Amino acid sequence: MRKGFTLVEVLAIIVILGIVVTMVYPAVINTVKSSEKKAYESQREIVCKAAKMYYLDNINQLPEIDSTTEKFVSIAALVTGGYIADEELKNNEVFKNGKIINPQDSSEIYEIVKVKYESNQYRYLLQSTTDAYYECG
Repeated sequence: MRKGFTLVEVLAIIVILGIVVTMVYPAVINTVKSSEKKAYESQREIVCKAAKMYYLDNINQLPEIDSTTEKFVSIAALVTGGYIADEELKNNEVFKNGKIINPQDSSEIYEIVKVKYESNQYRYLLQSTTDAYYECG
């Protein structure tokens, strides 16, 4: 009776495992990137809704109608004011220190919400450190 495996059998198993890993690895990486992107988009929407609630509670802070004035509120102020729950942000890779960080482009960091009156409506914009904007829906 034989004990153990031959060298050929061990090499065959290693080759099969290598093939399986090369097939599964890209799918896992794509799933992780997709979930990071969805978390990022979700955090942006949470901040937008929180800014709208903030300005509903502080209506006197809104820009004047037919004015070119712009008002700003920081994401950190929304957290401090209770408009964004701490539980939503704990252990979150997208939201760090009062900022939303794009997981695919870490230079795109949002930390303030700008509100302005334009075209007969208030527009809420997340402003990044690179002056890129995300318009709240």
